[in-house]
Amino acid sequence: MRKPIVTAEEAVSHIQDGQTVAIGGSGSGHSIAEQLLAALGRRFRQTGAPRGLTLVHPFGVGNQKDQGLEHLADPALLAE
Repeated sequence: MRKPIVTAEEAVSHIQDGQTVAIGGSGSGHSIAEQLLAALGRRFRQTGAPRGLTLVHPFGVGNQKDQGLEHLADPALLAE
């Protein structure tokens, strides 16, 4: 059975408002799903959706500048 291969944009199009998203990887921007996070951030900035996400991540994901969770740094994108 073949697994489907989709673009990052198509993958994040399935994330709906209020859902919980688990993100793996490691600190300092190593081994993270950079393309998916970037696509999710772009989708939100272009469409305003999804909103109110809950993020679950075991430790810092990104470089605290322009990679990883920095793509999602918008209060409307994340739940309080």
